[in-house]
Order: sequence, then C-alpha cells, then structure tokens
Amino acid sequence: MKKVLVVGSGYGIGKSIFSKLKSIPHIEPVGISRRGENFKKEESLVHGQNYKCDLRNENDIVHFTEFLRANEYFPDAVYFTSGDGLFKPIAEISSIEWDDHFSLNVRGVFLFLKELHSLLQKAISPIVCFIASTASRQGFANSSAYCASKHALLGLARAIREEWKAEGIRITSVVLGAVDTPIWDDRPEFSREDMIPPEELSDFLVSLLQVNDKINLDEIVLLPKKGIL
Repeated sequence: MKKVLVVGSGYGIGKSIFSKLKSIPHIEPVGISRRGENFKKEESLVHGQNYKCDLRNENDIVHFTEFLRANEYFPDAVYFTSGDGLFKPIAEISSIEWDDHFSLNVRGVFLFLKELHSLLQKAISPIVCFIASTASRQGFANSSAYCASKHALLGLARAIREEWKAEGIRITSVVLGAVDTPIWDDRPEFSREDMIPPEELSDFLVSLLQVNDKINLDEIVLLPKKGIL
C-alpha cells in the first residue's frame, strides 16, 4: 500500500488528484486544505479524509504533522498543489495582498517541508511532486505577484532536490500551462476549451507513482496543445 499526501486537496488540481487517488485500491490517500475537517492529535487517521490545515498558519502545520507522526503515516508521495492566484497590475497590489499571497504560495510550503522531512526519511525512496507553472519560468503582464511566487517555488524545489537526494528523497516539479480550474473564473479573456482538462492531468500526475525508484524526473513541462495561452 502506498501512502500519498495531497496538499491542497480541497480545490482545483489538488481536489482532482485526491479524487483519483481515492478510487485506487492500493493507495491510502490523505489530504489537507483550508476547507478540510477538524481533527485531534489523539484521533485515528482516516484514509481518504481531507483534513483542515491552513499553510499560512505555522501552528496548523506543526499540529498536522504531529498527527501524521502519531498515526505512523510516513508518506511515500506528497503532492504540493496548494496556492492561489493574484492577477493585478503591480501598482494596484497592496503590501498585505503581496504578503498573504507569498505566505500561502511559498512560506507555507517551506514550513511544511521542514516538518515533513523527518517523516519522509522513514519512507523508501519517497517522491515529492511540486505543481509549478509556466509562470515559474517566465513573466506575464498583471501577474507580478503570481510569477514571483511561482519562480520562488521552483527555486525551492530545485534546491531541495540537491539537498535531499543523498537521502533517497526524489523531487519532481511539474511545470504546467493553463489547466481548466476555478483560478480562471474571473479571467474571461482566456478560452477554457483550450486548457488542459483537470481529469486528464490527474491521470498523468498519479502515474508518477509508478516510476521506478531508481529514476528521478526532475522537471516535466506540460502545456495545452496550443502552447502557452
């Protein structure tokens, strides 16, 4: 049985991956999101449950990882799918908005990785998959905060790859083009029909669990047929 943790399982790509994982008999998935269920450390962990954990809150992260440790849930795979968008001209972004955006998209991932490290060390050749973006590699107008946070996420993944590889922890970053998720709801200028369907993306991402443990897929680029929209 593979233990798979989905960070951001209540929304968008993470929700789609989590749903797919729950349908596979040999997978024991656990999810976290801001919209998840409350829990107590002394409770038994339930596979297939989406638990409440806000990555902007360090106490939430510590509490949840203690919950995993108490239940001896040492992930064979972790999908980091959490994050949100902030699409405005830079002159219209407040410092509060900027800080809150980075708190979720970057700082929370950093804090969670710190706490997860000791759990990953107990698994055999675990894989950590970061959902990055074309905005991790290039700039887009009215997306300065989003591009900056996604560049930071990919940089973090690349550094952790080098830092943890001697321990057998594999790091994969999936650089995505446009995926048809609610992040586009307020951006009608983009055609949803041209985007990657989340169900098809989930099938691909779940297939990474079958990669031989002697192989590390460092970075994968997935784009819609029309390329960068």
